[in-house]
Amino acid sequence: ILQLNTKATYILAFSMSRIEYNKFYSCKTTKEMWEAIRITHKGTKDVGLKQTTTI
Repeated sequence: ILQLNTKATYILAFSMSRIEYNKFYSCKTTKEMWEAIRITHKGTKDVGLKQTTTI
């Protein structure tokens, strides 16, 4: 599992620009990285719910 996590992390890291990567390099796992990316680009669940109700 560790090898798969490392491979997935490398794939994510190499698909980002250097500026984007610098925002997420401290994440220890791929799951942490995905969560940080999600929050950065979409906001938290609370923000999403507020956006939905205001539309």
